[in-house]
Amino acid sequence: MITDSVVLGKEAVFRLTVCGSQRRQEYLQKAEKFLGIDFPPSYVERATILTLVDQLGEMRGGALVVNEPEFRSLLSIPPTAIHGESPFVCDTDVAEINGVWLSPEVRTPILPVTFWRQFINHLLTLPKHRFLFTYDHSNKQMRKITGWLRYDVLYSGLTEQLPGMQRPSHETIAVLHRDSFARLIETLNRFEGSAVPAYDTPVATGQG
Repeated sequence: MITDSVVLGKEAVFRLTVCGSQRRQEYLQKAEKFLGIDFPPSYVERATILTLVDQLGEMRGGALVVNEPEFRSLLSIPPTAIHGESPFVCDTDVAEINGVWLSPEVRTPILPVTFWRQFINHLLTLPKHRFLFTYDHSNKQMRKITGWLRYDVLYSGLTEQLPGMQRPSHETIAVLHRDSFARLIETLNRFEGSAVPAYDTPVATGQG
């Protein structure tokens, strides 16, 4: 149960950083708390962890980006739903987005806007044109975000229960196309305007 609530105004500042080794466990504990997934070490070791921190250095959100197979989202597709060879098994043009969470303890509209703007800007720095992602059907925020993006659904339904999951879940697994990111960035800018810093500079390293 969440007992603490932090209310922040428009002056709140959040910055996306590459998570340093000293705070990786903190990210994973929060991912398990908010997502119900205890990501296996063998998977986390291959990932770049990005965390959103506030002006006090408190971790308020995060995500995993995995640049090479094997991709966890594809493993969760039931074998009966796969026809032929699994897609993207050897594709070097694909990365995987996973473990996205934003703290429900912080109540400010700036939090998701700032996170997604900075996260998309980070993805645009990668030499990838497609991004695998998975979201639970109960996640209303992800449904809103993906509504502004172009993607192809690979599977939608009850998944396999992978290591670290408490139970199978109803999810959509899809691949995002890089060329649709600009539309989302423009939308986020329009929603908040100058109230949210643009953060066009590269994601900070070793601070999360």
